[in-house]
Amino acid sequence: MDFLTFPNNTACLLDNYSDNSPVAVRLEGPVSVNKFIHDIRQLASTLPQAQHVMNLCEDRYAFMVGFAAAMLCRQVTLMPHTIAPETLAQIIKGYEGVYCLADDVKTQVEVETRFVETAGSGEDSLENTPSFPLSQPAVITFTSGSTGNPASHEKSWGSLVKGAILAVRRFNLGSGSAYSGVATVPQQHMYGFETSIMTPLRSGGAFYTRRAFFPEDIHRAFKSLSPPRVLVTTPFHLRAMVKEGPSLPEIELIISATAPLSSNLALQVENTFNSKVYEIFGCTEAGSIASRRTVETDVWKTYEGINIFETGDGFEVSGGHIDFPTVVPDTLELGSESEFTLLGRNQDMVNIAGKRASLSDLNIKLNEIDGVEDGIFYIPEENSEDGRVKRLKAFAVAPRMNENDIINMLAKVMDRVFLPRPLFLVDKLPRNGTGKVARARLLQMAKDMTNDEAT
Repeated sequence: MDFLTFPNNTACLLDNYSDNSPVAVRLEGPVSVNKFIHDIRQLASTLPQAQHVMNLCEDRYAFMVGFAAAMLCRQVTLMPHTIAPETLAQIIKGYEGVYCLADDVKTQVEVETRFVETAGSGEDSLENTPSFPLSQPAVITFTSGSTGNPASHEKSWGSLVKGAILAVRRFNLGSGSAYSGVATVPQQHMYGFETSIMTPLRSGGAFYTRRAFFPEDIHRAFKSLSPPRVLVTTPFHLRAMVKEGPSLPEIELIISATAPLSSNLALQVENTFNSKVYEIFGCTEAGSIASRRTVETDVWKTYEGINIFETGDGFEVSGGHIDFPTVVPDTLELGSESEFTLLGRNQDMVNIAGKRASLSDLNIKLNEIDGVEDGIFYIPEENSEDGRVKRLKAFAVAPRMNENDIINMLAKVMDRVFLPRPLFLVDKLPRNGTGKVARARLLQMAKDMTNDEAT
């Protein structure tokens, strides 16, 4: 594919920008691409010598500057999925000499920290935009830990650029007027990084720099942006937005990932906001590899050039932006080398009394109950000695319902062997920025609530 071929095996940091066009939008106004180039080179001149840097910048523009400056210094950016102190400490142990980039003086880590200052007014020419070898290691991402301990995965500059180009082509971004966007997910997560950092950089887009977590944050952010507008989000955030109602300006495209999106919720979102909703399928190991319009089909279509094959180890993806054949952590049903339906994440699949189900599908059924504001199933620790799952447990946020109400509703839409025993009612779930809940948090919550009931 010629559009993924680059002269001299290098790729520029930016594409589809002109002088003074916005590369980001802050509450006080747009940030020009010329300022971006100046800030990158300014920061790069001050960075210490190191192989790895942990980028904890919360402001999306500060993160972009830090990431690009690190690339100029040939430093690999570590992107932790959470800022939980124990997780950061665990990652730091694995990378000798690592230092941290931050934009908040309250950030506390046990390594040298440099603060990213972007308040100046300096500018630089587009001609000074840096380029990097496709083979240069760029980032190391980490799995979320929602199903166990986080694992690391290194991505080359070439893989990131090619993945962004494939997304630009799939969603027809950058073909007309420059678009602006809002993301509810952190840029340190692979999905957030690809969609709100890399894809805009390759298509002339400009994202709002603050992360908008609550519906009122999203509304405030979109008021600062001009059309066409894009929202990068999760099913968790979409449920909250639908509950708030149609108070947003026109959004041309909504992209969702990190958890399965039900067709019912997708239809509600499209009708509420007069928009089109697409899901991205991917994983930390391979990045984004496929998409679908949820209200139209259950079938996922891979990005151009990406093929999927079933092997003895599972389902392997190759081609496109993927540096080497990679096994995805999912169970699929292949229609062809480029089309599939998703049966569930491998670690999500449960077998009880000879019957199989996906935790993701059970979660959808729980969250579709009228009166349930949020909910999640999980596999408890107390399974049988041979490792088989004996039962499931669940948490639900449902202020106007009791446990029996919810269990009776669930019994109408799933086999009784999958009904949660018990179902814990809570005020809220400790979801992170991508809408996930770490399994360790669920186990601790269940332990605390069981102890409370026993006293």
